[in-house]
Amino acid sequence: MLEPGPKIKFQWPLWFGWGTALILVVIALVFAVESSRGAFENDPALLRLGALPNGGLHGQYWRLLSFGLLHWNALHIVENAFCLLCLGLIVERRVGTGRLLALFIAASVASGLAILLKYQFISSGGSSVGASGGMFGIMGAALVLTLRVPPASSLIRFGLWLFPIVGLAISFMPRVSLAGHR
Repeated sequence: MLEPGPKIKFQWPLWFGWGTALILVVIALVFAVESSRGAFENDPALLRLGALPNGGLHGQYWRLLSFGLLHWNALHIVENAFCLLCLGLIVERRVGTGRLLALFIAASVASGLAILLKYQFISSGGSSVGASGGMFGIMGAALVLTLRVPPASSLIRFGLWLFPIVGLAISFMPRVSLAGHR
């Protein structure tokens, strides 16, 4: 006869993180505003909502935050939301809600600064939007934390490497900012 296995202590809820949820909700609300204003794949409308212009900030430093909450189209937001759900929870469990939020904001702003620096050397049309810079920051943290803060199975560690590989591939697609993904 089989003996019952050890009891597993579950903390409720297993999957939930307040910081991850907050970022998702804010991005979803901003996307709803985009939808109501017809801003999908529309540079002028996205610029009015806070996209990062290719010609510099001209004192509008708030765009370094707002551009990371806007998205080009539905696929763009789905990709970033999926990445956040998979990786944000890993990071949040290990470092806490406040640090996850700080990491997302810092990585988004750094991404915006990288885009603006790129514009100084290579001008391009349009504007930049998306939470990808913040996601790449969370992705890097998840990779480091699963290597340094056990327990993380080797399968999880291996799976996490798919995110930067896919992200890098996406970075070379047309109308995608390679600088914004760094």
